[in-house]
Amino acid sequence: MRFTEQYPDERDARLNLTDQRIGRAQDFLVNEIEDAYSARQPEEKSWEESLRQYHARPKEAVKDIPVENAPNVEVPLVGTACDALYAMVLDLIFSIRPTLTASSAAFGNEDLIDVAKSAQDFGNWGERNEWQLRSAMEHACLDVIQLGTGVLFIPHLVYRRQTDIARVVDQGPRILSVPLEDFLMPSGSYSDVQEMPWVAHRQWFTEGELRSRAKYLGWDIEGVEPITTVGWVRSRRESFGRVQTNLRLNTPLYEIHTVYPYFDIDKDGYDEDLCLIFDRRSRKILKASYNGYDCRPYEVGRYQLLAHLPYGLGAAEMLRSMQDEASTLHNAKTLNVLMANARMWLNQAGSGIDEPMLKAYFNRVITVNNMEGFKELQMSTAHTPAVAMHEASILQFAERRVGTGELSNPRPSNLLSSRTPGITALTAMQTVNRRFTAAFDQMRLMGSGAVRQCFLRYRERLLVNDQQSRQTIEKVVGPDIAPALIDALKSPDFLQNVLIEFTASSALVNQAQERQDAVQLYQILQGYYSGIMNMMTVAASPQAPPEIKDVAAKIVKAGGEAVERTIRTFDKVRDPRAFIIELDSQVDQAVGGVPPDLMAQLAGILGLNTQQAVAPPAYGVAQ
Repeated sequence: MRFTEQYPDERDARLNLTDQRIGRAQDFLVNEIEDAYSARQPEEKSWEESLRQYHARPKEAVKDIPVENAPNVEVPLVGTACDALYAMVLDLIFSIRPTLTASSAAFGNEDLIDVAKSAQDFGNWGERNEWQLRSAMEHACLDVIQLGTGVLFIPHLVYRRQTDIARVVDQGPRILSVPLEDFLMPSGSYSDVQEMPWVAHRQWFTEGELRSRAKYLGWDIEGVEPITTVGWVRSRRESFGRVQTNLRLNTPLYEIHTVYPYFDIDKDGYDEDLCLIFDRRSRKILKASYNGYDCRPYEVGRYQLLAHLPYGLGAAEMLRSMQDEASTLHNAKTLNVLMANARMWLNQAGSGIDEPMLKAYFNRVITVNNMEGFKELQMSTAHTPAVAMHEASILQFAERRVGTGELSNPRPSNLLSSRTPGITALTAMQTVNRRFTAAFDQMRLMGSGAVRQCFLRYRERLLVNDQQSRQTIEKVVGPDIAPALIDALKSPDFLQNVLIEFTASSALVNQAQERQDAVQLYQILQGYYSGIMNMMTVAASPQAPPEIKDVAAKIVKAGGEAVERTIRTFDKVRDPRAFIIELDSQVDQAVGGVPPDLMAQLAGILGLNTQQAVAPPAYGVAQ
């Protein structure tokens, strides 16, 4: 199975390329990319050290100081914290169904409300069947937690099976995780990947994959040169995972960079939004074109933001010094126990003991000429509890640093009493430390941004009248609803009118609390709708004076504002105005009266008190 990217149209035909312009772009890429790799070397060393500590590999394979084969254990502080945080992220995002929530951002537009519902159905289908969101988030979130930064790539891919003829098997947007070491950002840039001068995505292609792209994408692969080794961080990943290959590869690989720069290639004073395919080894541009996507197809998340810097700070780097200290203390404690049970011997010359005493033997008899000439020398004292106390303090500092309580792992019985209510106990056990909220928010926004770009990939295909994309939408949401969704997708304001995000909006979400919030929300709305019915009864009464009708209209408006502000506090409610009823025109039209049986039917549907809802007030004797 081969896959290649598919762009909306032939973007290179409009660029008017010349050899001089290509040469300028090649010089620009050579200087920028090599400078970025040089500037990133300290960061790559830090990533390598983070991976080493996560896998709990000692810095030295064998330690012979102060004794041969001394204790050499790496305490897995980083691994324990990263695994706990990683499990929290996946549980918070994917344990809630549906994973995605689509809502209308335009109040009062019934058409957009219907579009949001169809976008919800289409997003649910794409997340489960096509976009591979779960697998991409699993790898990207692990990079975010371990290394501080994670990257998602959202292309439109075409899968082809290579037989006697090329046949399209499948096509559509995909969410792919990019290894952090293969995503390059310019030195000195800021954090917004869409506003950087350029970004580059490094990929390692075999000769067959390169020829496939030359055929379907028009790459000029003449003169490209293979590499002999992959990147340093990639090599360390494989080494720690025990799948490292030989440094000199048996299968030739080509180091190709897909670069998205803002570069004035024609010197007209305006930066063009370009897509350049660049072979780093031969320093050659294989293809140059405009960026055919609506935006750069990448989403970046960071564990801890570093202000105005492109890369983030990961949990592993936060705990680095603490793991070093914990490992040193643990090895010293173990060595102390071993040496406290061992002895060195002072042997006077001529005592008669010539053989080395390397091993102890039971019932062994040692003959000496002088009892004073043979003495033991104690090497260590007994273990003191101060070391254990110091290790416990290290764990406390580490938990505060990264925001997880899994290192010391307190029991629930230590946190909750026997009289704690059930919902409170569930909330306490499932609540995540607020220190983790910002990091979770970064990963949530990274994933939801990738989902929004999947909708943009469909939009780009629809704008060039791609029939297969249209048929996919019609198949998922139905032929009757699909035209409205397709028209909305073609609009440049689609993402501003329809909000698409993860259902899990914070790190404090749990299902029991959600259920209780839903019941409370229903009770609030039931009281609100009951009041609305009473106001309609007042307005419908032919005996009501105009002043009373005006007051009723003001009460309806003020009540709607109060309820909207109240339900905005519910974390799961993204579109509170959808629950509010605007009755200005309805109250004005109710002068002629509403049949009581109709009011009773409406009250019954809403589950309200029928007598309370339809009993008309008395305003005096009718004339």
